[in-house]
Amino acid sequence: MPKLAGKQDVVPGRINKLTIQASEEGEYHGQCAEYCNLSHANMRLKVISQNQPKFDEWVAQQRKAVEKPLSGDAAEGYKLFTGKGTCVGCHTMQGVEGATARVGPNLTHLQGRTTFAGATFDLNADNLKRWLRDPSAMKPMRPERGTGMPNLHLSETEINQLVAFLETLK
Repeated sequence: MPKLAGKQDVVPGRINKLTIQASEEGEYHGQCAEYCNLSHANMRLKVISQNQPKFDEWVAQQRKAVEKPLSGDAAEGYKLFTGKGTCVGCHTMQGVEGATARVGPNLTHLQGRTTFAGATFDLNADNLKRWLRDPSAMKPMRPERGTGMPNLHLSETEINQLVAFLETLK
């Protein structure tokens, strides 16, 4: 986060501590500056600085568990996420049995974000559908080597159901 803390290198085997503090509310953008793997140039990040009451509200929201949808495409998407889709094998979701993996990002409050995939893509239904069709087509990855999301070869119906569920994650 250059505007908040300058540039700091990460050295393997060394613990780095970095304190960042924003003097103004707003969005601050950063990007990985050391070659680390395929798609390195797509490793972006965003810090959102808020006043204390807004931050406290955000923290309270982040502590809430996922609400299981009871009907429709969102409920079918939940079933896919926790079953055949194998999403729980990589993603964490508070309140979802078995979703405690630490490989992929925590999706509990996905819709509280504006971007995904390393802050590379705007978070919207069309981009989520494109991602679920073939993640590596959008962002170069090597899932066969354990880096990145694999193509799950989902049907269009399954993709629509998963996106309906993902859209409930406030």
